[in-house]
Amino acid sequence: MKGALAAGALPFAVGSELAAGTEPAGRRWRSITYNVLRCRGYAVAPEAKPFLKAAAGQVPMRLALELALYAPDIVSFQEAPPEPVVKSIAQQLGMNYAFFPGGWPGAVLSKFEIAELQNCPLQSWRERPQALFTRHWGRALVRAPGGDINFLSTLIHKSAHVFFRLRQPIPWF
Repeated sequence: MKGALAAGALPFAVGSELAAGTEPAGRRWRSITYNVLRCRGYAVAPEAKPFLKAAAGQVPMRLALELALYAPDIVSFQEAPPEPVVKSIAQQLGMNYAFFPGGWPGAVLSKFEIAELQNCPLQSWRERPQALFTRHWGRALVRAPGGDINFLSTLIHKSAHVFFRLRQPIPWF
């Protein structure tokens, strides 16, 4: 994957080409998943904080403009901003959206219809099951031209053990 999006993290994109208009024959859909850290930016250095504060109101718009360059069919956000911000980004991209509230919210945006959604949020660290490896897990049933897509959006817990990742059942399958 080449390039970085406006908020400073690298996206993961599904598809053999990233530039808009260069779809290979037989491509069905393109997806980008992105931890947007609530669209507040990544202040790792103290000297960056004033710049992030000044740009705070522009981050969602800049994120939408950058995502549009990749012409995604489906976008997944981890650590999503509040729902009104997700809705605004979706509108700027001409997409539908599903918002997954909780302690670590998520969202799925799609140019296709989102027929149903399911949410399995982490509400509290005090009630966190030991075997739970996600901070957020949501499902959106996307009605794409080639058939329905069961799209899963997840934020993996940083201390999750591979054992649990391989064995945690998916409650809706």
